[in-house]
Amino acid sequence: MLNKILMRAAFTAAALTVTAGASSAENYRVLMMDYAFFPDISYVQDGDTLTFVNMSGITRTIASRDGSWATPELIDGAEATITVEKGMFNTYQTRIDGVGGAGVIANSTGTGDNVTDVTDGSTGIDGQDAEEGTIIGKINFAETPAIQTN
Repeated sequence: MLNKILMRAAFTAAALTVTAGASSAENYRVLMMDYAFFPDISYVQDGDTLTFVNMSGITRTIASRDGSWATPELIDGAEATITVEKGMFNTYQTRIDGVGGAGVIANSTGTGDNVTDVTDGSTGIDGQDAEEGTIIGKINFAETPAIQTN
C-alpha cells in the first residue's frame, strides 16, 4: 500500500515537472494610455505573449511600424493578445489623429528608452520618420536590465 502511494506521488511529481518545463512562456501586459504605452519597452522571449489593454478612452489599433502585424480595433477597456516570435518587427505604434505635443512622438535616438516630441521632422525610432500623433512602443529580446540600487 505504501509503495503504491509513493509510486503515485513520484509519478505526479514527474508529470508536474514536465508540465512546468513545457509552459515556460510568459504573458506581459502593455497598457495603452492617452499618450504612452506602459511599459514602453517589453523585454520578452520567443513564444511569450503581449496583451495590449486600451485605457485611452478612445478606440485605437496597435500595429508594427512595418505593417507585418496589428491588433484589431480596440474600444476603451478592450484587450488583444499577440504571440511574440523571434525575428518579428519589434517596434509598434498607435496613432492619435489630430493630436500632437510633448510625449506623443517617438524619440530620435532609435533606442526606445524615452519618448520626446519630434515635431521638427527629425528621424524617429528605427530610422523611420516620426509623425505627429504617433505613440511608439518596443519589444526587446535582450535580458531585462538590472535595476541599480543605491
